[in-house]
Amino acid sequence: MPAAGSRPGIRYLPPSISGMPSEASDVTLTASPATPPASVLATPRAQDTLIALKGEAIYDVTDYWIEGSQLLCVLRSGGEGAFDLNKVDWERTAQLNAERGITVNLRDRPRVQ
Repeated sequence: MPAAGSRPGIRYLPPSISGMPSEASDVTLTASPATPPASVLATPRAQDTLIALKGEAIYDVTDYWIEGSQLLCVLRSGGEGAFDLNKVDWERTAQLNAERGITVNLRDRPRVQ
């Protein structure tokens, strides 16, 4: 947990899996309207990461990565989501996860080994 008065940080990590193409897909992924944000779901699992959007929505994700100007993710429900990087509330995202002992690590799309 960060010291009193300090701000939780977000670290960038390079991809750790090699071989997966990193080109953008023709398919645009979006959070399914049928998938409610984490703020209305049960308590998130300890290993999940919470992504807070500006406007109060919070999503529980099991994996996430940066691709272009979007944060792509796998939702806890199993669906996929894509959020414009400018729509993510990074300060709140870092704070929510720091409170749970999770560090938000921004990385490029995972690559298959």
